[in-house]
Amino acid sequence: MGEHSLLSEVPGIVGLAVPIVVGLAATTLHGLIDAVMLGPLGAVPLAAAGLAAAASLIVVSAVWGTLSAVSVRVGQAKGARQHRRIPEILRNGLALGALAGAGGATTMGLIWVALPWLGQPAEVIAAMPLYWAFMSLVLVPYALACVFRCTFEAVGRPWLGVAFAAVSLLAKVPLNLLLIHGVGPVPALGLAGAGLATLLAESLAVGAAWTYWSRARSMRRLRLRRPVCRREVVSCFLEGAPLGALNLAETGAMAAITLMVGTFGTVALAGNQVALSVGGVIYMLPMAFSGAVAIRVAQEQGAGHLGALGPSLSRR
Repeated sequence: MGEHSLLSEVPGIVGLAVPIVVGLAATTLHGLIDAVMLGPLGAVPLAAAGLAAAASLIVVSAVWGTLSAVSVRVGQAKGARQHRRIPEILRNGLALGALAGAGGATTMGLIWVALPWLGQPAEVIAAMPLYWAFMSLVLVPYALACVFRCTFEAVGRPWLGVAFAAVSLLAKVPLNLLLIHGVGPVPALGLAGAGLATLLAESLAVGAAWTYWSRARSMRRLRLRRPVCRREVVSCFLEGAPLGALNLAETGAMAAITLMVGTFGTVALAGNQVALSVGGVIYMLPMAFSGAVAIRVAQEQGAGHLGALGPSLSRR
């Protein structure tokens, strides 16, 4: 394999990886924003946000890994010039995204039930029922937005997904200010307000993506009517499930550390929230590059350029 062949793949992979990492980091940045804005309220809200962030990171990573099969399938269809297959993949991917988001929210509920048995501070658990509920529901719009983002990345428009992720981040800070501290007739909700702000911000982002997909002229091909097929949904799930399980195992280690820190009390858990928020953003870097490589391999495989797979795979 020549050095020129290897280097020729680098711009394409980096060009995909940069917007992917920005899009992925947008989700974890919600936790960092909460860490900054909840800090003045004391150790208990900050610790509660950290505990929820640790659980959410596990589920979000598993959901993203599972739904990454959408980008692989779209990449293969794009490489093979099967453009009419792409809207079919997208529509079935949205169905899978809704199911994955609901499954993730249910998983968060099960983790919540287990918290008292895992030695976590009682005052932290008592402070966070509504915050935890809102952060669980966030997984539904997150999963739908993830499907749109995966599709846009695979068809060569990765920054479009970033734009919709930016909608979420731009809405998060003012919503936090409004709902945490209260303004005028809006009551101060404290910790619960931060969770509600995240849910509303993610819902705005997926609403913007859905509206653009439904109305923009550039999306005409992507919104061709195609049936949602249970077999297609199941097949996509089975293709993405191994990566989802791998991400679950990786992030599970970080969550286990958070649970162990929680046994030392509220202050220790609050301190861990700051570190976890920063670490979660950094963790998106390798995830983004692996996603970019997967898309490039899928595109070349779909185009029948089997000889081009070597440079991309050697970067993985």
